[in-house]
Amino acid sequence: MSDHLIDISDIEPTTKLFHNEKIEVFERTLSINEVKYWPENARNILDFETLIYEKSEEKGQKVNLEDIPENEVVKYLSKQAKMKFGPLKASIKENGVRIPLIITEDGKLLDGNRRYFSCKLLQMDFGDDWVEKQQLTEIPVYIIKNETLEQKPVLQKKILAESNFVKDLREPWTADVKAKIIADYYNELLNEGCEGNQAFNQIKEVYSVKKSTTLEYISAKKLADEFVAIGDSPEKQFERRRIVERQFVYFWEFYNKSKKLTIE
Repeated sequence: MSDHLIDISDIEPTTKLFHNEKIEVFERTLSINEVKYWPENARNILDFETLIYEKSEEKGQKVNLEDIPENEVVKYLSKQAKMKFGPLKASIKENGVRIPLIITEDGKLLDGNRRYFSCKLLQMDFGDDWVEKQQLTEIPVYIIKNETLEQKPVLQKKILAESNFVKDLREPWTADVKAKIIADYYNELLNEGCEGNQAFNQIKEVYSVKKSTTLEYISAKKLADEFVAIGDSPEKQFERRRIVERQFVYFWEFYNKSKKLTIE
């Protein structure tokens, strides 16, 4: 994460609602070259890990994501059908970015990775001169102060929930990614000392997911993790993780059927 903070000193903040939470944001525009993608984005974590593995194998030594040129990352993601860049890229080419990206003061991209990567694909297609003449030099962003998220870390989760759990015309996180987010947060809450239904109540507050659905996410993810672990090589495990990504619903259904059989 960069130590450089985006200048918001002359901007009056406004209040936006993120999943029933009012958060102060600073609205401005930035060039696509002033924004950086989020390496921890749950939607692409498997893609990034696969790319890192392939590059490490190719070079014969451990490679980190930051060592891989961004253009290579963009090209790799463009091959992933789930990203559905085509229509979004065409829309941005014609109309620019219409929905603001959500970022922190130091440039962490909380929401808008698909818009960001679509812009980078357009930049690769047409070059920097084209970018300078188009709307990509003035991309709308909502900036959230770092101290706001530091004072109340759950706000970041609420922003992600608003962007990816609430239904709209965006491409929501796939079921396996949602399961990972829920399961990771559940374990995080347990480690923080939440007992009984406290963890489930907190998950419902942040993600609007009830206890029974949370348990289904966690249990289905456990089955999927066991399926992946059977792979006897990194390649086999990546292959199995791709299967989970595409067909997580089967693990969900298997869990529900096994639960029904147990009850009967």
